Amino acid sequence: MSERPSIESMADDEQAEFVELARELTPAEWSAPSLCAGLSVRDVLVHIAAHIHGEPSQKEIIRVALRSGPSISRIEKRLDSIQQVRHAGRSPESIIAWLATPRAFPDSPTQLSELVIHQQDIRRAVVRPRAIPADRVEAVLDHSISKKGHKGVNYARRRLRGLRLVATDMDWTWGDGAEVRGPGEALLMAANGREQPLLDLTGPGLKTLARTTTDWSSRFGRP
Repeated sequence: MSERPSIESMADDEQAEFVELARELTPAEWSAPSLCAGLSVRDVLVHIAAHIHGEPSQKEIIRVALRSGPSISRIEKRLDSIQQVRHAGRSPESIIAWLATPRAFPDSPTQLSELVIHQQDIRRAVVRPRAIPADRVEAVLDHSISKKGHKGVNYARRRLRGLRLVATDMDWTWGDGAEVRGPGEALLMAANGREQPLLDLTGPGLKTLARTTTDWSSRFGRP
């Protein structure tokens, strides 16, 4: 059995595929809403380019958090708003070039997770499907649901309490409780708060996951 590629090599491939996707998008698709609630495709591209290059800085995050109070939703929305204003004058070509430059933290599993999730936020929204390598999906599932990793991605563990996830297209399971089954990518996206992928899932735990995903989107995603 071959070893899983390194986080850095998987992130390199994911970033390259993200750049290729961005180059293929039409002007109408750049303006379309993404699966990341409240953000357009362009907004997501700015967000991910900023994220993989270490923006916002820790100092900026702390400053916004102190002004925003304990609400994760308010903090994230203000940080995104700052990014969008800061880079409002960038052309699509400039955003793509920025996205293509080397990442600030090459071997970060959180950056890999963000790249995969946000690329799917765009691909699902504009109907440009792809087959993601199973080892990449598995790595992001493992990290975004881990005790440490979920805090840096989308707090998936809170959403999945009492559920068991079973991937039907790869050898991966997680959790105990009512079962939710489906493709690994759909499990990954639903676990990270996206509602549309719920349509690709089945099982007795689906209603619970749908409720926690919808509640989470309402609290933390929508403007």
